[in-house]
Amino acid sequence: YSPFSMDERAVEVDPPRVWAINDLDGGGRIYCTMTDRDTEQVEIGMQVEMTFRKIHEGAGLHNYFWKCRPIRVS
Repeated sequence: YSPFSMDERAVEVDPPRVWAINDLDGGGRIYCTMTDRDTEQVEIGMQVEMTFRKIHEGAGLHNYFWKCRPIRVS
């Protein structure tokens, strides 16, 4: 997980929207939004995991895409 930014003006269920650039295990990189996070604890270099989420529904269609979320320590 690399840089991130917070968008205070985006339409979001749980604002602000947090955009992150994630380096994936095995190579590759994805730019996506972060979910299930506390904005006070978001920092560069934090460990995240990918999660597949429904992002839109309409006209009988369901749209899913990847988001990232902080890894939970139990």
